[in-house]
Amino acid sequence: MRRIGNHPNIVTFFTASEAFGKGVLFLELLPQTTLYDHIMQRGPMEERAALDIAQQLFSAVGYLAKINISHHDL
Repeated sequence: MRRIGNHPNIVTFFTASEAFGKGVLFLELLPQTTLYDHIMQRGPMEERAALDIAQQLFSAVGYLAKINISHHDL
């Protein structure tokens, strides 16, 4: 499989294929929870924790921009 990118805060995309007329993406398996679930389970977070998460998000988006990948939800 072809691996694209290498950033600690981005799911690794290995490759894409087609099966039964549908597109299939092969991604890294992450057993952890989503950011939304994390916030909903723990409630409001301290400012420092929110800042750390924001910095990780900005770092990930900046990395993607460097390798000419954009996300349609941003």
